Amino acid sequence: MNWYRVSFFSVILILISGIVYVPYIHGAFIWDDILFIQENNLIKSWDNIPAFINQDYFRLSHELSYRPVSGMFHLIIYKLSGSAPISFRLANLVFHLINAFFVFLIFNKLIKNKLCSFAGSILFALHPVHTEIIQCASFNEDILAVFFMLLTFFFYLKVNSDDFVKNRLWLTLSFIFFFLALFSKESAIVMPLIIGLHYYLTEREFKVPGFPGYFVITVFYLWIRFFVMVNLTAPQESYLGGSIYINFLTMCKGFMQYISILFYPVNLCVDYGKPLSLSVTEPAVIISFIVIAFYFLITYISKKYSVIYTFLLLWFPIGLLPVLNIVPFGNYISVRYLYFPSIGIFLLVSFFLKRWISSARLFLLFITTAVCLLSILTISRNEEWKNEEQLWKSNIQNCPYSIKAYKNLGAFYEKNNRIKESLKIFNKLLTMNPADPVLNSNIGLLYNKSNQIDLALKYLLKAVSLDPKCEEAQNNLGVIYQNNGNYKEARKYFLNALKANSYYAPAYDNLGLMLRVTGNYEKAIEMHQNAIKCDPGIAVAYFNMGVIYSIKDDFMEAEKNFIQSLIYNFSSGDTHNALGILYAKHKMYNKAVEEFSKVLEFDKSMADIIKKNLKRLHKQMGKK
Repeated sequence: MNWYRVSFFSVILILISGIVYVPYIHGAFIWDDILFIQENNLIKSWDNIPAFINQDYFRLSHELSYRPVSGMFHLIIYKLSGSAPISFRLANLVFHLINAFFVFLIFNKLIKNKLCSFAGSILFALHPVHTEIIQCASFNEDILAVFFMLLTFFFYLKVNSDDFVKNRLWLTLSFIFFFLALFSKESAIVMPLIIGLHYYLTEREFKVPGFPGYFVITVFYLWIRFFVMVNLTAPQESYLGGSIYINFLTMCKGFMQYISILFYPVNLCVDYGKPLSLSVTEPAVIISFIVIAFYFLITYISKKYSVIYTFLLLWFPIGLLPVLNIVPFGNYISVRYLYFPSIGIFLLVSFFLKRWISSARLFLLFITTAVCLLSILTISRNEEWKNEEQLWKSNIQNCPYSIKAYKNLGAFYEKNNRIKESLKIFNKLLTMNPADPVLNSNIGLLYNKSNQIDLALKYLLKAVSLDPKCEEAQNNLGVIYQNNGNYKEARKYFLNALKANSYYAPAYDNLGLMLRVTGNYEKAIEMHQNAIKCDPGIAVAYFNMGVIYSIKDDFMEAEKNFIQSLIYNFSSGDTHNALGILYAKHKMYNKAVEEFSKVLEFDKSMADIIKKNLKRLHKQMGKK
């Protein structure tokens, strides 16, 4: 291989991708990042490494599936660079470019044409469907899985008939990377099909030694995934529409939509809702059947011209197999699911153009035009990921029937105390799904925040009547009764929440708060400790224990718990303020001033409180 030319192509790839992506990878965590990175306690300490191989993995990480390699990757980034979102997104971008480079290497090995291979890899690098996987840092699992999948295939391709010793090395490396791919994300399970398809189509003249190893690794992974590391709290998903028939019709339409998205990547969405197809006579279903039949007819005919055509055409549907709800997982389609399948289409397009356009200049013109158009679309898509409000507003505009988009926009408004806007979104959602207990619970909580207690109780009681196991609603009812001094009713609902979910940390914490108010400090500490056992990163539980120890005048324990609370929520103005008061009480004036100053960095609404605290501190210090 001419490494000078390879280096030249790599520099171009990095420069163009950098221009398109780098200006947009700053900013706060968005969407799943908040739960799976910012609130993921598994990745915040090396001490949690043993939890990667037991049930604590699910409790600490909030993950529904067992993906320890991606979790370890996040742990390394967190310990090296802290919780800065740009570090995680930059890592995603770097691995995306590495993936594009291996797409180039693999395709060049298949067809021996660097220009054609580069064209396919740059289409892969710049296509706007991959924006989501880079901008949402928690989707590193997809990028890592594909990284290891490409390495698996790359080293499989290096096996030849001449060198038995090297063959064993290449296959061993291929097996190792396949193992890592599976434990990055379960979608890697299709890799043996890709390898088997290539082996069959190319009719390699020699038997690949150790080929069944891929099967053995797959069986081992399935055993771990379904019998050893099973998430006992994960919801059981059913087929779309609750029917295999409806699921089949809907996903046929989804297959067609995936093809449409690749060739017409405009108005992209994070969530496309669940537009169920109920009858085979629906126009969209009929069209999807025609598209699928035509696709596989072309695939069958293509072998007459080139087995590479056939291989790349089949790469796409094989790559989609894990996300077609054959094994139900409750989602319709998502553009990020195209990350691996799209490789086959991009390489196919570049290979087809190169075969049928004899002029290298005309081929470059086609590819350059495509790169410019894709770059513009990707930059536009990056703009939508600037913040969460913009992302979900765009999603609603492009897909007005996405319930998830409305819920997330409403949650964003709630988090930022934009209660009226949040209520407007959630009430609109309620007209679409009035029997949703979580939605009723959220509306009740919003009315409670706006001091409309009667309305809050109305919606929360409706939520628990719809689903008595809705722990959020039970807990929120407890909070309302607690705030109004009705501790008997509050205790009942907190216990109901724990009956629904014995690991629901907020209920334990609220029981502790209630016990503190009644003066039962020891029992209150026990409840806060129970909350921490359920969720070691629940900052508010450490804060509440700090308050109790401060009341008991136990400086060491109070300081320890306040500091522990700040480890998990450093931007809490209340905790910095409480720690400042603690230091002032024990005449540690410099530390007190330092903590009071930090409050204003994170919560300017506490300015008056801090002014009073500083005035009191200066008086205590003997200053004017």
